[in-house]
Amino acid sequence: MKRLVKKWMSVLLAGTMLLCMTAGLTGCEGGGGAEDPLTVTYRNFVQQNFSHDYIAFKADVTHDGVDDLIVIDKSHEEDPDYITYGHIYTCYYGTVVRLATKSDATVHFGGGQFSWVIRPVGNGYYNLISEEGTLYQGSGDIGLYEYYIDVDTQKIHLVKEYDRVKTKTPVSDARWEQYLSIGNRALQGTYSLYIYQSGWDFNEPPLAASLVIARG
Repeated sequence: MKRLVKKWMSVLLAGTMLLCMTAGLTGCEGGGGAEDPLTVTYRNFVQQNFSHDYIAFKADVTHDGVDDLIVIDKSHEEDPDYITYGHIYTCYYGTVVRLATKSDATVHFGGGQFSWVIRPVGNGYYNLISEEGTLYQGSGDIGLYEYYIDVDTQKIHLVKEYDRVKTKTPVSDARWEQYLSIGNRALQGTYSLYIYQSGWDFNEPPLAASLVIARG
């Protein structure tokens, strides 16, 4: 599998994330309605563990037939932390278990701040897309990636690396425009979970409003 740029993916691949067992997800299946038992379980969990500046979504980003919980925690974006967190949880025998956490600083001088976009891929499954890496004064390492969490292998499964700019000298205007063009095409048919605005140069997809289950 190709190496992804951002440190959170390297951490996940190194096995430091908390990953639930894949068998026996009984007690967590949803009924498809807005207030199915899984939605209630997830909403209660969010309200008990996050106090403010969050938005929570429900979507199957592990492709195992059980919807997962995605929480964007914006409560640390200002001084002293300057960090946005994105957490992914799943449900195991009625217990909400954390799978992974993605974090990005909000004070980068170039692109690569927090971004999470979601794409429906059929059968009720979704992939995640994010820009990983950063540029400083036109140089650095940054790319746009699509992936999902593979519960069986306990790894991030990279679906596609759309484009990657890696340079020690300032990137040319032509190369940057090519990167943006490729990215904008890749983002067609997607929805935004959260994008920290000052670090995003692509066209922003609409919010994944149908997947929202809680806000604070």
